[in-house]
Amino acid sequence: MMPQSKYEEDKRAAELVAANKELTFQNEEKEKRAAELVVADIELNFQNKEKEDMEETQRALLNILEDYTEEKRKVESVNNSLISANKELEQFAYVASHDLQEPLRTISNFAGLLQKKYAGKIDKDADAYTGIIVKAATKMQNLIKYLLDFSRIGRNVSQEAVDCNEIVEEVIAGMNASITESNAKITFPTLPVLQGNKLELNQLFQNVISNAIKFRKKDVAPEVEITVEEKGNEYLFAIKDNGIGMEDQYKERIFILFQRLHNTSDYPGTGIGLALCKKIVRLYNGEIWIESTLGEGSTLYFTLRKENVS
Repeated sequence: MMPQSKYEEDKRAAELVAANKELTFQNEEKEKRAAELVVADIELNFQNKEKEDMEETQRALLNILEDYTEEKRKVESVNNSLISANKELEQFAYVASHDLQEPLRTISNFAGLLQKKYAGKIDKDADAYTGIIVKAATKMQNLIKYLLDFSRIGRNVSQEAVDCNEIVEEVIAGMNASITESNAKITFPTLPVLQGNKLELNQLFQNVISNAIKFRKKDVAPEVEITVEEKGNEYLFAIKDNGIGMEDQYKERIFILFQRLHNTSDYPGTGIGLALCKKIVRLYNGEIWIESTLGEGSTLYFTLRKENVS
């Protein structure tokens, strides 16, 4: 039989071993828990960073949206002001031109009467003066007519299916005298049918064809070729001539109201025609431009939407 003291020592030693194992286990659990806490802390920091980044991105997007909204408001305000000013200007041009017609007609009529009744009865200077008055009045009447036409563009909102073949044929028939006089040759393929205003499209083709014939070379019969190309939701028209052409520096200027490149004695006109064409083309959400070489001729291009959505 084991002595009591030896038994107690062995028991105490076994308890110490068990306690040591328990302590080791607890330390390992603490370390494991500490590691989990570190991972959780890292994950929390990462989530907080993501949240901060997201909030910062949201703030940036809100700032961009606010800036865009403000800029859009400014642009809309400017556009509305421009639209209003343009309408007022067109109304002024219409009223002013309309009110000028009557007194100008009176001047023209009485100057014509003087010219007929007293021609050769006073002196040569008097004949010259009345001739100048009649010529100036006629020029002013034409200018007012074109100005009225310009101010009326866009006022007539009625639209219909317009056959461009009929439009060009009508224009050619109306220009028969100048075509015969210049021995001009005009060719065109089958043209499309557009949704638009017949009067406006007639003015457009009349002006571009008239210019192609007017600005011709001396002693050279004008040749005018009209072509059209379908491009997506629009048509690209081209009016090519063999006329006098122009330098590159004038390609933008010719579309400005009252801007002329030549003396009226050489090439009569008001300087409104191409500005009117530009205004009509813009109504159809199109563009207009010219390619030209001095002495070799020009090609005027314009696009028209298949359906006018303005």
